[in-house]
Amino acid sequence: MYAETARGGACMACLLQRARDSAEQGDKDMTITNDAHKLRNLWGGVVLVGLLVTATQAAPMVNMSQGQTVYVPAYSQVYSSHWNRPFKLAATLSLRNTDPHHAITVYVIDYHDSNGTRVRSYAQEPIALTPWASTQVVVKHSDTSTSGGPGASFVVKWRARKKVNAPLIEAILVGTSSPQAIAFVRRGQVIQDVTACSCDCDTYGKAAR
Repeated sequence: MYAETARGGACMACLLQRARDSAEQGDKDMTITNDAHKLRNLWGGVVLVGLLVTATQAAPMVNMSQGQTVYVPAYSQVYSSHWNRPFKLAATLSLRNTDPHHAITVYVIDYHDSNGTRVRSYAQEPIALTPWASTQVVVKHSDTSTSGGPGASFVVKWRARKKVNAPLIEAILVGTSSPQAIAFVRRGQVIQDVTACSCDCDTYGKAAR
């Protein structure tokens, strides 16, 4: 590549050219190395952001409230292939206080039929639930006086003296008719959240009922 002198050595011009080529190659190697460092740092940042997002998704915020009105779907009967042959179900409404430190008070447990008419009220008096405590209401499938139809529902109102973990409110529907059986769960949906107010729980309970 480079011209040689008669004694086998490189001429001065060739040595200078070789030095320039070596310097250019060194700059290129340094550029590649810097780019590699930048790419590694970039991927490191992407991985860190991904881990932070995953950690955030894995730890959802606890639902805190001082009181709520909760709508719970319930079904006293469902239909299969024959519209004129309903499959009757028993409904169990389960209310669980999930707060480990504070009590809640349930003031309203109303059962409505498919037309939205209140059929029965199950909370004649306030029901206090201490931490981890639970209570339930059962509507038998054989109780025709409370048959709510396929669109039946519960409406629950509860209150606490301060913000607490919201209770778990579910309806468990079970039906057995040989040789068939059916069972499923429906969780309540919050339709109103009570904001903090100066009134006490007893005052709120009287107004709610």
